[in-house]
Amino acid sequence: MATSYHFVARALTILMIMLAIGLRPSTAAPNEHFPSGGDVPEMVPNDSVVIGTSTQAYLGIPVNTWYGYSFSQTLYFQNELNMQDKVIDQIGYHYAGSTNGLDFLIEIWIGHTQLTGLTQTVQLNDFTKVYDDPRICNPGVSFSSVEIEPFNYNNQDNLIITVIEKNPVFTSPSDVFYATPVSAGNNWCLHAYKDGSSSYDPDNLSASSPVAFRANTQRWFNDVPTGQAVSEITPLNLDFGDVELGSGKIQQVKIKNISADPLEITAFSTSNDVFQVVNATFPINLGMNEWQYVEVPFMPVAANLQNGTITFEMDAGGDNQVQVL
Repeated sequence: MATSYHFVARALTILMIMLAIGLRPSTAAPNEHFPSGGDVPEMVPNDSVVIGTSTQAYLGIPVNTWYGYSFSQTLYFQNELNMQDKVIDQIGYHYAGSTNGLDFLIEIWIGHTQLTGLTQTVQLNDFTKVYDDPRICNPGVSFSSVEIEPFNYNNQDNLIITVIEKNPVFTSPSDVFYATPVSAGNNWCLHAYKDGSSSYDPDNLSASSPVAFRANTQRWFNDVPTGQAVSEITPLNLDFGDVELGSGKIQQVKIKNISADPLEITAFSTSNDVFQVVNATFPINLGMNEWQYVEVPFMPVAANLQNGTITFEMDAGGDNQVQVL
């Protein structure tokens, strides 16, 4: 009985929110024009493309945070992207809710396609998983983005982006994202959502339903790297601040190969033995645009100031040291 009451309450709340934000369950109005190959993209600085500019909010895409699990698949057209010799290395969605620090766990998969419409779930056999981590959204931030494993876009095919939400805890029906309606007869987005004990299986996605909207998105493009391996380390400074005796703190360092040739990190050295690199097996080998996180713990044994330098041994250009305070 508790489950059925919860379902009814959730359905009524969703209906109230839809009415409050003026959400149309139907397709776009007859006087709204959308090109046959998708929206005309808004170009913004630094080789990024915004697709979708409506200020309508929609519960369900790219994720449905009010159910335990969800996924969506969205089709984007070559003439919307149109970036030659580029990789996509960030994706952002425009959060329309009011929850500070909304945290959910997602996977993002990208695949080339010649499809011009989505009538049923597309399995991910030929897709590339580019992200599998938590994502945090805050109100008032335009297109909060995540850095993804760079995807080499061929600028010939269309793209399908699949977002799988894996956090079993539902939040609020007001945790929605801005979305743009598509014209009648165009199936450019699918979604599915459920409660239960397990998330959607990327190896066998379930059936899904069409949505008459696409979530507003921004994609960032970068040049395809060339040349000798170059390392990029972030952050270059670790500040542990005040740490009480008997306790400890761990910080992460991200090492990325931002060039084409393979990057091999053979070892590390430290100027202060209280600062070590853990949860890493050397050598670390990184291909083009690949990265790895390593951890640096600090557990003080005396009440005094500590600082040092961690140096990563590698035959590459770029960053190789982290200052620790």
